Amino acid sequence: MFKILPEIVYSYYDNPNICKNCGNVINLNGRKVEDVRKKNFCDKNCELEFKNKNNPIENMTKKDIFLKMEYHKARNIVRKHAYRAYKKSGLPQKCDICGYDLHIDVCHKKSVSEFHGDAKIKEINAIDNLVALCPNHHREFDSTKNELL
Repeated sequence: MFKILPEIVYSYYDNPNICKNCGNVINLNGRKVEDVRKKNFCDKNCELEFKNKNNPIENMTKKDIFLKMEYHKARNIVRKHAYRAYKKSGLPQKCDICGYDLHIDVCHKKSVSEFHGDAKIKEINAIDNLVALCPNHHREFDSTKNELL
């Protein structure tokens, strides 16, 4: 463990780094001053919130996302956004069919591939197009062409 000298701490707090998202001082919290000087955000949550504000995925079109990155990364972004949208909705975090609640997948009732390229992600991931399913029912849902619901 390294020892932080008080004069170094005082000099940092005379001119501290400020979080780009929330505007709060980025505290040392036992870290070296030179490490904290490299930081722009207090924590990962502030960093993600800042990135989402400045590049809102929900306002991008399906075509924009799938043209900018490789297929699997684009799918992952759409899927993660769907999960966040579902979680934010306050709907139960359990399978809509069997009630299993240890792990859910958020699925699209109308698949992403059925949407036109100009459809915005917020339209694709609208809460009325999302359903929570356990992994087993998700697989069954996909293989039966969405006939379970």
